Amino acid sequence: MKPSVQKILTKLAKEKSVKGLMPVQLNAMSQIEDYIQSAYGAYEMLEEALEDAQKLVGKADDIYRFDFLDNIGSAEDEMEYLKDELKELGVEEPTRLASLKSDISELIKLSNKAKADLSNIGRN
Repeated sequence: MKPSVQKILTKLAKEKSVKGLMPVQLNAMSQIEDYIQSAYGAYEMLEEALEDAQKLVGKADDIYRFDFLDNIGSAEDEMEYLKDELKELGVEEPTRLASLKSDISELIKLSNKAKADLSNIGRN
């Protein structure tokens, strides 16, 4: 085969293979664009989820501080007041008071657990 004919055949073969690659390349770029768009959509969902999570963490923290701890503190204060009043009157502490002290102690343990749980949110 003459070199000039070989050159023409080689050139035609390359053109055909390049034309065959075009749809593959366009398809691949289209797929990449789809992945990119999906990633942007996922990021928007992530932002919304993080915002919701932040609200829930804030709500849990408020319940812990303003409801849970305040009620434990009030129970402790009232317990001390009652004990002082009974002592001043010379009256023995009722047996039920020991049960209430036990409940307060249990709530203090729970408050320590709740504090640790709040601190560990998002670290699991």
